[in-house]
Amino acid sequence: MTALVFGPAGLLRERIEHGDMPDLFLSANMEHPAALAAARGDGKIQSFARNSLVAVARRKLGLPCRQAAIRPAHFWSPGRWMCS
Repeated sequence: MTALVFGPAGLLRERIEHGDMPDLFLSANMEHPAALAAARGDGKIQSFARNSLVAVARRKLGLPCRQAAIRPAHFWSPGRWMCS
């Protein structure tokens, strides 16, 4: 039987560093699996997914398009895109 364990990747990495032996470790932050692979010298890391952050806000908030993200974000208002 497989047990699924969810939690902050940094804390899960620390558990592995202290002896836990997972079959698979998934993290959105590639630094955690890279640190484990470097410390053990036997692990291979592989990026398996990518994502984007989308902000949805009411126009009356007056959010500038480029303030909320490193790359320009798309802010949506009912019926049309406000920025691209």
